[in-house]
Amino acid sequence: MYALGLDIGTTSLSGAAIDTATGRQLASATVPNDAALPGAEYERLQSPERLAELAGDVMSALAERLGGDPACIGVTGQMHGRLYYDAQGRSVSPLATWEDGRGAAARGGTTPARELSALTGYDMATGYGLTTCYCDMLDGAIPEGAAGMCTIADYLVMRLTGRRRALMHASSAASFGLYDLAARRFDRRALAAASLPAELLPETASGEVIAGETPSGVPVAAAIGDNQAGIYGAAGLGSDIVINIGTSSQLSVQADGIGAPEGLECRPYVGGRYIWLGAGLCGGSAMAELNALVRDVCRRAGCALDAGTAYALMEKAAEESRGADDIPEVSTLFRGTRENPALRGEIRGLAPGSLSVGKLGLGFYRGICAELRGFYDRLPEEMRSAGRLIVCGNAPRRSAALLGTIEESFGRKAVLSPRVEEAAAGAALIAARAANI
Repeated sequence: MYALGLDIGTTSLSGAAIDTATGRQLASATVPNDAALPGAEYERLQSPERLAELAGDVMSALAERLGGDPACIGVTGQMHGRLYYDAQGRSVSPLATWEDGRGAAARGGTTPARELSALTGYDMATGYGLTTCYCDMLDGAIPEGAAGMCTIADYLVMRLTGRRRALMHASSAASFGLYDLAARRFDRRALAAASLPAELLPETASGEVIAGETPSGVPVAAAIGDNQAGIYGAAGLGSDIVINIGTSSQLSVQADGIGAPEGLECRPYVGGRYIWLGAGLCGGSAMAELNALVRDVCRRAGCALDAGTAYALMEKAAEESRGADDIPEVSTLFRGTRENPALRGEIRGLAPGSLSVGKLGLGFYRGICAELRGFYDRLPEEMRSAGRLIVCGNAPRRSAALLGTIEESFGRKAVLSPRVEEAAAGAALIAARAANI
């Protein structure tokens, strides 16, 4: 038997099949996310229905490869983003992703995110589901037929099981904001202070549970946040520190309580535990900026490159530049931070010869790692030294230069996650746990 995990990512959708008896990964599949929709300034929108179709393609590919349906299904996906659905459980709005920037757009001397934070006493960043909902409320843009709102992963569970109302795991609920970690529920007082429509919020699940079944009787677990799923896929339950570099980047460690150090977030995890983490808005997306520059220069020189070829060129050049002493100092805060979205990246310390593809690439890698190292340094010493440093994500898996830079930045050995597509694998493992398989 195998458990199937689906990960609805920002730029791709992935699936992983896990043997329920051994925990061994049997297969994986990935398709590009082509569900982006045009939107107004600052909006970042995707089509929920297209995402559901793509998830179906991944499921079909794995079922065909493995010769049958899974024993259970787990779902994860990009956190924070919100979509609205009607009384029949079908979407009535696009997905506004975690990259949606309306919460940081200036209005009347402030921003919606700052205004919402002041009203509620919670730190609310742009892209959080309830920050985006607050923007919708200010604009009169909540769909008239909306009966609820949820994440894209919750919506896929609805589509798979026929549920008409979302059932949300604590990991996803907390990603919406205005969530009381100690009580493990949305803060109704804070919602009322901001006049937000509490009736649209979903029921929250108590732990890892089965949300329903497919028409053919396959149990489907309530969706879990992709950060938590990735940690579970890489490290299970334990004391390891986990770095994930995807479109964004995170450094996470498991904890038993909610008192995270200043500058780190606390999020619900699995089995009643929590994770303390630092979340950067730029990880792989910073490298995508450099990739775009390389392709633009080549195009203007009459030698067009696709993104994959450009990445391979960048990696080879970065590896050749390791050991150089004139690497530019790069801050990769191209999207700012959650606390200050207005911050921007910088390139400093340029010397003659510094502006090469390889040296810039290493500078970008160091910038990504420097932000993560800053989060690491906020952890108590006993947490920093208790477990391994596990690295997830396709970027470090494919880049010896990036993995080496992580080890140099942290001054310790880093090991790659034992599974590929860690978030999808983690969702599969959590579904098996919920289904007692």
